[in-house]
Amino acid sequence: MGDWGVLELEGDPTPGDPDAVREMAVRLRGQAELAEANTARLRAIGSSTPSASRHTGCVRI
Repeated sequence: MGDWGVLELEGDPTPGDPDAVREMAVRLRGQAELAEANTARLRAIGSSTPSASRHTGCVRI
């Protein structure tokens, strides 16, 4: 791997699987994008008029 002795360390201070980290980052980005899209949809529903909500199939309580 690497020579961590230069930094006075015995081994890698952040061991892990880079591929697994990349995969998780992709999944988390997808979840974040979905959350942003859903937030925008909810804001649109919240700001719509009663007549607009009737046309989109939303139920106002």
